[in-house]
Amino acid sequence: MVFVVLAVSMTMAICTYASGPDIHLSQELEQIIHEVQSIKVGMTREDLLKVLQTEGGIYSRKSQIFVYPACPCIKVEVVFDPVGEEKGSEEDKIKSISKPFLELPKID
Repeated sequence: MVFVVLAVSMTMAICTYASGPDIHLSQELEQIIHEVQSIKVGMTREDLLKVLQTEGGIYSRKSQIFVYPACPCIKVEVVFDPVGEEKGSEEDKIKSISKPFLELPKID
């Protein structure tokens, strides 16, 4: 019984030490998440493009994936209400935006 308790205690101490959080990475990710979450329903495509860029690939005017420029693995899916006749108008309004998610970048 003493051996089991000792083994569990040692394992917990090693895991805590070996897998402690990377404070710098956590702070960077928190900043990125706040920046991405600053994009709100009702904003325009122009507002969105100040923070994110298009992923590329096939998309429609009404739905598109956008990536964080410094780390294209961080993405959101955005649905637009088109404004006017111009395809991909900067005046298109954001109808919905997903939570940020991670995915490997697509290569055109």
